[in-house]
Amino acid sequence: MSNNPLKDRIPPYNEEAEAAVLGALLLNYSGEAFDIVCQFLRPEDFYRLSHQKIFKAITALYEAGTDIDLLTLVDQLKKEGELEKAGGAAYISSLTTTIPTSANIEYYAKIVQDNSIRRLLLHVADNLNGSAYDDTRDTREILENAEQ
Repeated sequence: MSNNPLKDRIPPYNEEAEAAVLGALLLNYSGEAFDIVCQFLRPEDFYRLSHQKIFKAITALYEAGTDIDLLTLVDQLKKEGELEKAGGAAYISSLTTTIPTSANIEYYAKIVQDNSIRRLLLHVADNLNGSAYDDTRDTREILENAEQ
C-alpha cells in the first residue's frame, strides 16, 4: 500500500470543457470570442497536451490576423510540425461536433481556468510540503517562499 494516498490521484481537469473551448472557437470564431477566452486562458492552462498545442496554434493564427477554421488550424499545426501531437485532423474536426453550444464559451473557459489554478495550487503545496521536511532549509525562507 502506498504511503501517499494522493500519489495516484489524477490532477483536476475537465476534458469536456477544454474540448468545448476549442470547438467553440472553431465553430463560432470571431475576434470577440477569442478575446473573451484569452482573458482567462493560456496554452499551458489546458491539461491535455493536444489541447495545449491546438490552443497555441489558434493563438498564432489570431495574432497573424488569419481567420480560424478547421482548415487553417490544421494547416498551422502542420507548419509547426504539431498536427499528430494535437491529435490529428480527425480529432480536431471532432471538437466541433461534440460541443453543446458555442454561446457558453466564457463559462467553459472559466472551468478550464479553475482546474488549471487547482493544479497550480497542488504543485505549490507539493513543493511546500517537500521544503518543510528538508532539515537543511531555513524556516523563514520556507515561510517567505510560501507567502510568494
